[in-house]
Amino acid sequence: MILGWKWREVKRAAAILAWPEIVTWQALSAWAVAQERDTRLKIVGGTFGPQGQPFVCSSQTGKMIADPGNYGKLKRIVHSSRRNAILHEDVRRLLELLDFLYP
Repeated sequence: MILGWKWREVKRAAAILAWPEIVTWQALSAWAVAQERDTRLKIVGGTFGPQGQPFVCSSQTGKMIADPGNYGKLKRIVHSSRRNAILHEDVRRLLELLDFLYP
C-alpha cells in the first residue's frame, strides 16, 4: 500500500499546528512494481550482483559500481521510454498516483 500525503498547517493563536494529511492511496502489487523497477535497471545498462544488489555503470569511470541510491526511487521506477508502453495495471496506477502528487 502506498499512501500519498501532504503537510497541512493551521494557525491557532500563537502556534502553528502541522500534520501529514493523507490525500490519496493505492494498494498495488509489489511484485509488478518490482518487476518494472528491475526492467528499468536493465534498460539503463545495470545488472544484479551475486547477492542481488543492483549495479550500474559509472558515468565517471565507465565501470560497474553499486547503485548510488537511485534504484527504487518512486519517480524512477518506470523508465521514461516505457511511460507510454502497455504496463501492468498496478504500475499504471502507481504512475497516476505519482502524477497526482507531483504534477
